[in-house]
Amino acid sequence: MIKDSFETSAIDLENCGCSPQLTKRFQLYTRENKPHEQLRLLKKQRKSLMDNLHTAQKQIDCLDYIVRKLEQSL
Repeated sequence: MIKDSFETSAIDLENCGCSPQLTKRFQLYTRENKPHEQLRLLKKQRKSLMDNLHTAQKQIDCLDYIVRKLEQSL
Protein backbone atom coordinates (compact mmCIF):
# COMPACT_ATOMS: atom_id res chain seq x y z
CA MET A 1 0.00 0.00 0.00
CA ILE A 2 1.19 3.48 -0.81
CA LYS A 3 -0.23 5.32 2.21
CA ASP A 4 -2.45 4.53 5.14
CA SER A 5 -4.82 7.42 4.52
CA PHE A 6 -7.43 6.95 1.79
CA GLU A 7 -7.96 10.73 1.73
CA THR A 8 -4.31 11.41 1.00
CA SER A 9 -4.24 8.72 -1.67
CA ALA A 10 -7.32 10.21 -3.30
CA ILE A 11 -5.69 13.65 -3.42
CA ASP A 12 -2.50 12.17 -4.85
CA LEU A 13 -4.43 10.25 -7.50
CA GLU A 14 -6.50 13.31 -8.39
CA ASN A 15 -3.27 15.28 -8.85
CA CYS A 16 -2.13 12.53 -11.23
CA GLY A 17 -5.22 13.04 -13.37
CA CYS A 18 -7.02 9.92 -12.19
CA SER A 19 -10.79 9.82 -12.48
CA PRO A 20 -12.99 9.47 -9.40
CA GLN A 21 -13.85 5.94 -10.58
CA LEU A 22 -10.20 4.93 -10.80
CA THR A 23 -9.56 6.46 -7.38
CA LYS A 24 -12.42 4.48 -5.83
CA ARG A 25 -11.17 1.29 -7.44
CA PHE A 26 -7.64 2.01 -6.19
CA GLN A 27 -8.96 2.51 -2.67
CA LEU A 28 -10.95 -0.72 -2.89
CA TYR A 29 -7.79 -2.58 -3.87
CA THR A 30 -6.03 -0.93 -0.93
CA ARG A 31 -8.64 -2.25 1.48
CA GLU A 32 -8.49 -5.67 -0.17
CA ASN A 33 -4.67 -5.65 -0.04
CA LYS A 34 -4.27 -6.09 -3.80
CA PRO A 35 -1.08 -4.19 -4.67
CA HIS A 36 -0.78 -5.89 -8.08
CA GLU A 37 -4.18 -4.53 -9.07
CA GLN A 38 -3.18 -1.09 -7.80
CA LEU A 39 -0.05 -1.20 -9.95
CA ARG A 40 -2.09 -2.28 -12.96
CA LEU A 41 -4.38 0.73 -12.53
CA LEU A 42 -1.47 3.15 -12.12
CA LYS A 43 0.38 1.77 -15.15
CA LYS A 44 -2.77 2.08 -17.25
CA GLN A 45 -3.15 5.71 -16.13
CA ARG A 46 0.49 6.41 -16.94
CA LYS A 47 0.10 4.94 -20.42
CA SER A 48 -2.93 7.13 -21.02
CA LEU A 49 -1.07 10.25 -19.92
CA MET A 50 1.92 9.36 -22.11
CA ASP A 51 -0.35 8.78 -25.12
CA ASN A 52 -1.89 12.22 -24.57
CA LEU A 53 1.56 13.75 -24.20
CA HIS A 54 2.74 12.23 -27.48
CA THR A 55 -0.37 13.41 -29.29
CA ALA A 56 0.12 16.94 -27.94
CA GLN A 57 3.80 16.87 -28.94
CA LYS A 58 2.88 15.96 -32.52
CA GLN A 59 0.39 18.83 -32.61
CA ILE A 60 3.02 21.25 -31.29
CA ASP A 61 5.48 20.04 -33.92
CA CYS A 62 2.92 20.72 -36.65
CA LEU A 63 2.22 24.18 -35.27
CA ASP A 64 5.93 24.95 -35.08
CA TYR A 65 6.31 23.92 -38.72
CA ILE A 66 3.52 26.25 -39.82
CA VAL A 67 4.94 29.13 -37.75
CA ARG A 68 8.42 28.62 -39.26
CA LYS A 69 6.97 28.59 -42.79
CA LEU A 70 5.05 31.81 -42.14
CA GLU A 71 8.06 33.49 -40.59
CA GLN A 72 10.20 32.52 -43.58
CA SER A 73 7.69 34.09 -45.94
CA LEU A 74 7.90 37.47 -44.21
